[in-house]
Amino acid sequence: MFNNNEKSTKRALAASLYLFLGMILGTSYVQGQIANVPEPSAQAVVVLGEIEHVFVDDMDDMWSAGWIVADGTAVRIPSGLLIDLPMNRLTLRDIMAGASPECLALGESGLASSDECLRNKGLQGGGAQILANVQADGQVIAGDVFLNKSMTGNVAGGIVPPTVGGYVSYIDFEQGYFVVNGEMGVRPAADGGTDRKGVICRINDPDMVQTIQNGLGCIPGMPNCSADPRFTIDPGSYSFSFTTGVPSCIPSTNNTLGDRDDDDGANVVTGEGDELCPMWNRAFTGSLNRTVPDSRRFVPMVMGDPVSLEGNFEVVDGVRFFSAYAASVQLGLKTKRQNNQPDFMSWDEVECDVPPFDNARIKSLAISFTSIDDIHIDAFRLHIDPETGEGIEYIWGTSLGNLGARFNGIAPNAGHITKFGYDVDFLLGAPSAHGPCLNLINGGHNVCPQGGTMEEEVALMAPAAREVIGRTHHSYTLNPGVFPLDILG
Repeated sequence: MFNNNEKSTKRALAASLYLFLGMILGTSYVQGQIANVPEPSAQAVVVLGEIEHVFVDDMDDMWSAGWIVADGTAVRIPSGLLIDLPMNRLTLRDIMAGASPECLALGESGLASSDECLRNKGLQGGGAQILANVQADGQVIAGDVFLNKSMTGNVAGGIVPPTVGGYVSYIDFEQGYFVVNGEMGVRPAADGGTDRKGVICRINDPDMVQTIQNGLGCIPGMPNCSADPRFTIDPGSYSFSFTTGVPSCIPSTNNTLGDRDDDDGANVVTGEGDELCPMWNRAFTGSLNRTVPDSRRFVPMVMGDPVSLEGNFEVVDGVRFFSAYAASVQLGLKTKRQNNQPDFMSWDEVECDVPPFDNARIKSLAISFTSIDDIHIDAFRLHIDPETGEGIEYIWGTSLGNLGARFNGIAPNAGHITKFGYDVDFLLGAPSAHGPCLNLINGGHNVCPQGGTMEEEVALMAPAAREVIGRTHHSYTLNPGVFPLDILG
C-alpha cells in the first residue's frame, strides 16, 4: 500500500484543491447554478444481533415475504430475497420449512430466541447481520441478510459464531462422530465411556460427502445424522479440510453405501480399511513430510490432529454436541504436481468494502493457501444473471505476473500463500497503484484498455460480489476425468 507520508501528502493536495474550488464556487462571479440534490427518501442502517422472531407471510409461496426481528428491530424481508447462511442460501420460506421436525411442529424456525424448541434445551437464538434501508415512514426493509444458527457476540464486522478448537482425542468410526479435547482414545460418557472432558462433535454433512454418520445424537429421518441441514458444510468446496484445502474425511465401518466393491469397511478401532477414506493416504512424504500419496482420495482425520471448528451446539435426546459447518485440520498438506493428481486451495480471508463507501475508497483483501507451493492462482467474482439465474465469472485478480502477491515475505516453497489487496481511492484518483487494473494487466488480462481509469478500476470492484471463486493454474492442466472421489466414491 502507500507509505504514510505519500498518502498524507496526496490527500492534503486533494483537500487543498477542493478548498480552492469551493472558494471559487462561493464567489458571486461564478456563472450558472449548482443543481439542487434532493434529500434521500431512505437511510442505510445495519441491524446486528440476536434473532428474536421469524415470520413468513405465506408458507405455500417459496418466495414469500416476511419479517425478522433482531436486536429489537423489526425488519421487513422482501419477496424473493435470498438469505445467506454460512454455506448455504435460502428464501425465508425455505429457512422456516427447513427447521428440525420438533421446531417445525411448533411452527418455529429454530433460529429465534423466542422459539420454545430452543428454550426447552437451554439453547440460544441465532445471529443476524442485515443491511437495510429505513424508509420515511420508519419501516426497515432488508437488502442483504446473513443468518447464523448461533452467536457468541458481535463486532463491527458482523456476528461471531461459536467455535471449538483443540486436538482430536477420540473418533467413532462406526457412528461417524469425534471428540475434541477429551482423554486420548477414551469414549465419551454420553456414549457409555468415561471421558467427561471432551466436546462431542459432528460434521454437518447431510449430503454424505465426507462422512457416513448414525447413532448418538441423530434425529430419526434426518439425512446423515444432520441436526439441521440448513447449516451444512459446503459439499463442493470442502469446508471440512486441511489448511491448504485438501479435503478431509472420517473412515466408516459401513461397507454397503457408495461404490465399495472390495471394501470391508473400516476397522472399528483403527479406521483402517475404508478404501474411500484410506488411512494409507496419511503416509505423507516429501521434505516436510506433508505430501499426500494420492490426492484423488480424501485424507482421513486421525486422533491427535489439531482442529478448529465453526458451527453451533445441538441437543438431541439429551446429548449435547457441536455441529460444524466448517472444520479445519491445522496441517498444511501438499499435493503432487502431476497431471493425474488434483490440487487444492482455500481462502483464508476475503473481504471488500461495500456501498455507501463512506471512506471514499473501495478496498479489498484476499488471502489464499494452496497445496502446491509455487503454483499461480486466478480469482473470479461471481455474479448472477438476473434473466437466466446463471452464474457469470469475471476475472478479479491473479498472482501471475505479480511477484508481490506471492509468499509475502515467506521464502518460496515454504509458504504456499497468495495475497493481493486493492485500494481504489476516490481522492487520489487514477491510475491506482494498488487497483485491480494493474494486477490484471500484469497477468496478461486485457480488461482495462484505457490503462486503468477510475471508471475501469471501479467497474472491477463494484458491485460487490456475493462469492469469489479461486482456481489454481495446475487445475487447468489436469488430465480429463481426474477429480477427487468423495466418501461414496
